[in-house]
Amino acid sequence: MSGDGPGRPIQQWAPHALEVHPAGPAPGSSGLVEQRVLPSYVRREHDQLLAEAVREAAQGRSRMVVLVGESSTGKTRACWEAVQPLAEKGWRLWHPFDPTRAEAALEELHEVGPRTVVWLNEAQHYLGDRAVGERVAAAVHALLLETE
Repeated sequence: MSGDGPGRPIQQWAPHALEVHPAGPAPGSSGLVEQRVLPSYVRREHDQLLAEAVREAAQGRSRMVVLVGESSTGKTRACWEAVQPLAEKGWRLWHPFDPTRAEAALEELHEVGPRTVVWLNEAQHYLGDRAVGERVAAAVHALLLETE
């Protein structure tokens, strides 16, 4: 791990690794997940709110964004699209996942450095964990209050 804390540069992430649902295999591909492509993105009203939160974060004001909606309505894709301007500015993204989402988050949230997106897709797996969910929520709260 580098001195920047957990995660890696946003541009090094493949969308499917962050649970962004691909549309299907690319023409001529074998259909493997790594070769799937996303369809063109159609911006919606909530994208303006996401873009504003990203602009504020880029200016040094920590933000937490939670999207709520039915399954497969584009929440994760909207977040993926929203963080792309940060990729161009050298930001990192951390998606805690192993050994469990909640355990991974709890173990390293205190190590997250500046200019890092903490990707807690399917937040119920982090915050609703009976063993450590409350501690994960407290760690996220502390991280949001940190100043450089």
